Amino acid sequence: MIGTSTSKTTPYSPPWLRDRKNPPTFHLRTASTLERDAFEAELEGVHNAGAVYDVVVREITIAGVRALAAEDDQGRLIDLLDQEAALDKGDELSTEEAALLRGLREVLSLHWPEYRAIQAQVSRRNKLLPTLAFMTFCSGWSDVTGNDGEPLKFATNALGQIDEDVLRRVPHIMLHVTGMQAYSMQYGSGEAKNSAPLSKSSGNQQTSTSGGGSTKGGKSPAKSGKKIPK
Repeated sequence: MIGTSTSKTTPYSPPWLRDRKNPPTFHLRTASTLERDAFEAELEGVHNAGAVYDVVVREITIAGVRALAAEDDQGRLIDLLDQEAALDKGDELSTEEAALLRGLREVLSLHWPEYRAIQAQVSRRNKLLPTLAFMTFCSGWSDVTGNDGEPLKFATNALGQIDEDVLRRVPHIMLHVTGMQAYSMQYGSGEAKNSAPLSKSSGNQQTSTSGGGSTKGGKSPAKSGKKIPK
């Protein structure tokens, strides 16, 4: 586990608490490039929670479509994935189209091991990144109240990490948002936003179109017999 440092910190208060007279304030530090890379290496090497990129999810998804879907359905499904990825913010697929992609992902989760594995990695990263970033890049706080309603004093263990008993008392949403802010700061975002994407791809989020163009009516090798809803 990467230790923490108390030098060159930036104060941060969760947005919904900033109007308080004495809002809880966390002191977040920006690590060196080497330590930032070590943080990413820990996520990837120790926790199997490295960043997952849209292009990788797309390749795995399309491979699953070609293996599991009827040949006549493959082109439409891949086109729908492309349409979903190209949607502008606020736009949505039709109810029928969205239901079709949900069904596709359910089938892939059940019957395509590579898809299930990559989604498990996304989930691990989404869960672990905020907590690990909080533990690594938060070097102190003031006016923080624990989830038991009592004042929470910052304390570290012999390794310089936030003490586990203290960490458990930090309200979860506060830890999550502050951890994401700490992570965002490592890439120069600072106060520009209160959180950064937990992963390059997660769950049913859009997949990137950068992994290759749409393949209409793609030719499939063999089918496994698992039907994807039409």
